[in-house]
Amino acid sequence: MMSFEKFTVKMKETVDEILGAEYYSELKRMPKNNGTVLTGLTAGKADCMVQTVVYLESYYQAYLETDGEEGIEKMAEEISRYYIDDRREKLNQEMLGSIQDMFDYETIKDRIIFELVHAERNREQLQDTIWIPFYDLAVTFRLYIKEDGDGVMSLKVSREMELMWNVSLEEVFAKAKENMERLFPACIVPMSELLGELIGICSVNAEEDPVPFYVLTNRKGTMGATTLLYQGVLNQFAETVGSDFYIIPSSVDELILLPDMEGMDAETLNEMVKQVNYEVVSEEKQLSDHVYRYRKETKEIVSIEGGVKRKVD
Repeated sequence: MMSFEKFTVKMKETVDEILGAEYYSELKRMPKNNGTVLTGLTAGKADCMVQTVVYLESYYQAYLETDGEEGIEKMAEEISRYYIDDRREKLNQEMLGSIQDMFDYETIKDRIIFELVHAERNREQLQDTIWIPFYDLAVTFRLYIKEDGDGVMSLKVSREMELMWNVSLEEVFAKAKENMERLFPACIVPMSELLGELIGICSVNAEEDPVPFYVLTNRKGTMGATTLLYQGVLNQFAETVGSDFYIIPSSVDELILLPDMEGMDAETLNEMVKQVNYEVVSEEKQLSDHVYRYRKETKEIVSIEGGVKRKVD
């Protein structure tokens, strides 16, 4: 069996043979959320500024399970088809157009979106981008390009871009929130209905389950933790269930809401979050290691660490 490093080189060589001289490819280490790094094989036509990236970790796992040169050939053919797909070429052109427009605020303001990540774990990546602190998290900004079967395509908003826009960070946040609520509407779903499709804000009935968990995300199921910032979503849920509730950071894509009940222990919930992060949630998808509490009467979020309530301004 080849090591991962040898596998990536072999994959690049095989893809290069399939694509031919018209295309240029390169192996790159790509920093991701929480300090994770993935190996991407980027490729595109030599005269094009935009390249498509395919991450090779999942392909290596498939190689380990099949362990054969024939498997590498099939995977390389699959990746090559992805690069030369006409729809991918069109998307690259759209991406190029967005790059050319990204310094004009009036042109791209309706494409600004945000995401939530852990601030300390992404300290290095936050140095070259604009962001707003939110408890132990960071609100970062991106330019929405398009969605396809592979997810949401976006570009990171850099400090240079904000300087060229000549607008305040507060204005960028307000516009991004408006766009997120429009493009990625919030959805609250009882945990018992998770097997169903997320289709909208569902009616909530806390009487149906002795421990009523609810999932807060958006209709796309990606970057769903950002719904924490949407106007009125948390207050509406509190009014519906008639109590304070805990916010469990399931991942960057979703949150779990748990109405406060007699005997509920915040420290136990914190330990549960840490255990789930360690055993179930991939490092790239982790958001935080502790829960938050929403207070119905004051309409505020309180950070809870080690069982101690601490309001963070």
